[in-house]
Amino acid sequence: MTIRGNWAITLLILFGISLSLNLFVAGFAASRFHGPERSGAIHHMLGAFAHRFPHEIREILHGELDEVRPDMDREFLELRDARQQMFSLMRQENLDKAALEQSMADVRQQLNDVQAVGQAAVLRAIEASDADSRAEIGEARRGGWWRHRRH
Repeated sequence: MTIRGNWAITLLILFGISLSLNLFVAGFAASRFHGPERSGAIHHMLGAFAHRFPHEIREILHGELDEVRPDMDREFLELRDARQQMFSLMRQENLDKAALEQSMADVRQQLNDVQAVGQAAVLRAIEASDADSRAEIGEARRGGWWRHRRH
């Protein structure tokens, strides 16, 4: 079955709008965590679940995150560059699908690299904590998750 006429145009427009919105949301999410004006980006990223750690581990974690800040800044700059390259390929008059797919894979890999640096800091904080503190990980804290949301 082939779709023709107005239905084909409508579906193409809807597909374009959907793709644009998805890319906008992905770009917005990635842009929230890079750039010189957001030097505490890794603290912000991990803040979403840090409240599940006891105070002692959070203090160790903040120290670890301060130590990896230069690495995180570098990774975020590389992520920004990879995203800019991907968007540049999207704007080309003649779409090179293979190059765009590779660029998208590069962005995914860069996101993985950012996550790996953050997780390594979490691992070091966990290793540096005592067994009693680790036993409290994941227990509900007074105030709940909603106190940590941005308004």
